[in-house]
Amino acid sequence: WKKVVSIWVAEALAKAGEVEAALRLVDGIKVDERQAVGVLSTVAVGLAEAGLADEARSVADRLADPFDRAVLIGRVAVGLSKAGQTEAALAQFAEAEALAAGLAEPEDQAVVLTVIAVAMIDAARVGDALALMERVKALGLETDKMQQTYIRVAKALIAAGESEAAVPLLGLAEGIAGKILEEEERSHDLLDIARVLIKGEAFAEAERVAVGIGEASSRVYALKDLGV
Repeated sequence: WKKVVSIWVAEALAKAGEVEAALRLVDGIKVDERQAVGVLSTVAVGLAEAGLADEARSVADRLADPFDRAVLIGRVAVGLSKAGQTEAALAQFAEAEALAAGLAEPEDQAVVLTVIAVAMIDAARVGDALALMERVKALGLETDKMQQTYIRVAKALIAAGESEAAVPLLGLAEGIAGKILEEEERSHDLLDIARVLIKGEAFAEAERVAVGIGEASSRVYALKDLGV
C-alpha cells in the first residue's frame, strides 16, 4: 500500500504543479520497468492537466520504449487540451503520430494510432481522430487485436455523442470477427459488437448482427439486449 499511496500523492502534487516534489516522490518508488510506465504516466498526465507542457513532456521522455512513449505523449496532449493549452496539445499529438509512424511493426503502429485517436476524441477533436483511423484502416490488418481496436474507438465515439461515425468501424470489427473459424468464439465476438451497436442506438445494424450470430445462447443475449 505504501507504493500505491505514494503514486496517489505524486499525482496530486503533479496536478498542483509541484513538479520537483512529484518527481522526487516518483524517483523514490521502487518499481519494475512495466510498473514505471504506469507511475510516470500518472505524473505526466497530472502535470499536463496543470498546464505544464514542458514538464509533462520531460516526464514522458523518460520512457525508453517508443511505443509506450507515443501512447503517453498522446495522453499528455489530452491533459493539455483540458488545461486549455490547445497549441501545445496539437504539437504533442503531432509528435505522438510521428513516433507511431516510426514503429517497425504495422500492428504496433495501428495500436498506437488508435490510442491517439481515442485521446483525440477525449479532447473533442473527432475529425482529427477519424482522419487518423483512415491511416489505421489503410494498414489493412485483420487480427483479433485490430478487431478490439476498432471497437475501442467506436465506444469512444459513442460516448462522445458520435454514434453515426462509430458504425463503419464496428462494421470492420464485424468483418474480422466473421472470419473466426470456431463458432463459439466468433459468436461471442459478434455479441460484443451487437452490444456496442445497441449502445450507439444503431438498432437496425444491431439486429442484423444479432440475427446472424450462429451460437444460440449468444444470439439470445444479443436479441434480449436489443429488445430491452
